[in-house]
Order: sequence, then structure tokens, then C-alpha cells
Amino acid sequence: MKIQVRINEEGALRNQRHAFSNRFTLVSELLQNARRAGASLIRIDHDPQAQTLTVQDDGHGLDDFQKLLSFHESGWDADTCTQERPFGVGFSKCLYAASRCVVASGRRRVDIDTAAALAKALVEVEECALGDAVAGTRVELHGVDLPDLAQRVEELCAGFPVPVWFNGEPLRRAMAEAHLATQASAIGAVHLAGTRDGRYTHDTWVFLQGFCVLRPAWSSREDVNVVHLDSRQFMARLPDRDRLIDEDVQRQRIDTELKACWRRTLEIAKAELPPRHFIDTYYSVMRGWGHLDLLNDLGTLPAELCSLVSGYPVQVEHGERRHLTPVPTAPTREAIESGAVQLVALDDVG
Repeated sequence: MKIQVRINEEGALRNQRHAFSNRFTLVSELLQNARRAGASLIRIDHDPQAQTLTVQDDGHGLDDFQKLLSFHESGWDADTCTQERPFGVGFSKCLYAASRCVVASGRRRVDIDTAAALAKALVEVEECALGDAVAGTRVELHGVDLPDLAQRVEELCAGFPVPVWFNGEPLRRAMAEAHLATQASAIGAVHLAGTRDGRYTHDTWVFLQGFCVLRPAWSSREDVNVVHLDSRQFMARLPDRDRLIDEDVQRQRIDTELKACWRRTLEIAKAELPPRHFIDTYYSVMRGWGHLDLLNDLGTLPAELCSLVSGYPVQVEHGERRHLTPVPTAPTREAIESGAVQLVALDDVG
């Protein structure tokens, strides 16, 4: 007796609607398709009362309309497949989320009854008049329930590389790579918060192909680290691409690279700035990211490390140290080594 892998097509088509984690995947998949098509501008128009969603781009358009209804079969060129490894299931979300899909590109269009299409009915591709031709691709969805899209779309597109307009207004895309000062790294482009003023953070938003795949449980979008991962090295889970595969391992890898980026940044600052300026600006960064060894060959200490013993030590509640006062300037290495200043380490009595 021999057995083989078989696929129940009806069951696969029926259950695929439950594969996506949330309804907004619909929008991200359409944006992703537009980006891969080389779009320089994407327009989203949404009417929650009429339950319509239109996404139009100025990319190179759609050559083979059959690819819209071919599951797990990517229609992208070889270079895109190598660089980004598309799954070939993105448009299927439209079939499950809408009752009707109208797709137009160039002088061709298709009007899809989604229920009939999922029942494997044939769908006619129509020729359009020259005056109705679409430069790029336009996808119109009817019967889509996205009542709070207006409140979610800004965050959804926060790191997206292509300009996006929503209902006639441009989205900020504050975390897009083009809007940030980034440095190249082994994992992709990295933006570090605090490189100029030392106000560092460990809060990091991580993007893959323009969409967030890793972020803190709670964090604002201001003054955070931002990483745009190299698609050739990282993969997100099918079909949403909203989480990294082996997220725990990749998180450690990302943190390691952030630390390395800070090391390079600090070494450059150390070489360019006077020691006192360097220490005053970046001591907290060195402490927070594990680079205190950069202080070893400098001739002064961070002022916040030192206090002046100005009174008789008295143990009080809550660990207060009333006998200590801050020093305006930390002692130099010369003052310490000559004995002009004596350092003592005090126990922290709570």
C-alpha cells in the first residue's frame, strides 16, 4: 500500500478565509502588491457607510489577470521572488473580505463575484475603451467591513516606503526609511534614537517590507529605534507577514545588532568630541547598551557617578543620603592619581 499527499481543494478554499489574523491584512496586502509593482504613489479611498474600498497605484500594472485567482502561485518576476519570497496568497484576502472585486489595469478589467469565484466559476476579463484605461492598477472592493480603518491606517503605513494618500490626505509615514537618519547594518537599515543628544531607548519598531513585524507592547512612535530588515535574511509568517518566523531568535539577533550599531556610533563620537562633551552626552547610552569600557582610556569620569561627602553619614529611612551633594564637575584622572582627590565607594544602605 502506498499513500501520497493530497489536497482537498474545496476544504482549502473554505478554510483559507480563517488564515488571516485580522481584517486590516486586506489593506496591507493591496499596498504590498502596489509597492512590488513599482508604484511611486498609492491612493486609498474608503467609504465605511457604503462599505467600499478603492486602492489605486501608478505601478507597471497587471499583465496576467489569472494570477489574481491562482492561490500559492506568485506572479512576480524572478528578482522579486528571490528578494522578497512572496507567498502568492495576498489577493485571496479580497475574495474573502468583499462580496465583489473590480480590478482594472491598462485597458482590461475584471468584475469578480467573490462567492462565485470561490466556487471556481469562470470569470470573464473584459476589454475597456481607451478613455477608461487605468495607468497602473485599480482595485475596487464592495461589501468590505472596515469601520475603523481611518483610525488604523496611519499606524499601518508608519514605515511604508511608498507615499500613500488616504481619502485625499497624505499619510505621514514617520518611520519610513526615507524619513529617518539610518545606518547600514548586517540586518538592514537601522535608526537609533538619541545619537545626537544621548537620549537613548530600548524601544524598537521593526519593519519588514514596509510593515511592522515587531514592536514593544506599549510605545509611542516618537523617539524610538527603527529597523528595516533585509528581506533576503528574514521571513514573516504566512499569510499576514505580521510576525517574524522564530521571533525569539530574531529578536536576540536584532538586539545584538542594535548594540553593535551603538558601538560604532559611540566610537565615532568619541573620536570627534572633546572627552568631557562625549561623556556628558553619552554616558547613559554607554551604561544602557553595555559600552562602559569606552571610558577606560579617558581622563575624566561621568559627573553623575560622583558625589561629595559633605556631612556626617547618617542612616535614614528610604535610603536617603543627606550627607552627599552632587559635584559640578567630575574629578580628572590626574587629580585622582596624584591624591588630590580620594575616591571611596559607599554601601547602599536602604
